[in-house]
Formats: sequence, structure tokens, C-alpha cells
Amino acid sequence: MMLNFLLRNVESGEDLKVTATSRDILVWEKTSRSNESFTNLVTAPHLAQYYRVSWIAAKRLGEFDGTLHEWEDQYDLDLDRVEEGSIFPTRPAPTTEQ
Repeated sequence: MMLNFLLRNVESGEDLKVTATSRDILVWEKTSRSNESFTNLVTAPHLAQYYRVSWIAAKRLGEFDGTLHEWEDQYDLDLDRVEEGSIFPTRPAPTTEQ
């Protein structure tokens, strides 16, 4: 399970791609004040959730060292480019070859 975020630094205009993995989503779930779940994140996301998950991932990856508030102030999240990776992996369909 992965979520790919594309963000743009508001000062430099530089793009930053951050991939949140299951570890980041787990941290987000465990530290959420309102008992958030992965299902909520996928089916009915809020902008604040995306910012927090991308911030957690950026910190883990060493891409950002500041607070969540600083992250929100310094980056614009490109909502058209939030991509779901292998969130619900499925098995390939069986072939009919014999």
C-alpha cells in the first residue's frame, strides 16, 4: 500500500514527490486524535489528512525536518496528482491456457 504525493515548494517552485508507505499510514493512524483509519483516507479523504500523511512520509525519507505547520505553509499539494499505489493488490486473473 502506497500513496504518492506531488508537492510544490511555494517559495522556490520546486516539485517534491513523496511516497507514503504502510509504515507512514500506520503512524498516521496511531497518532490521529480522531481515530482515523486507512479506509477513511482512501474513501473520504480530507486535505488535512493528505498533508499529515505526506509530512510523516517526508520526515521518514529525510526530505523535510520541520513541523507539520511549517510543511503546510511551505508546500502546495497537487490534488490532481495524488496517486494510489498498490493499495488493494489483486491476484492476476487465471489464464485459460492449457
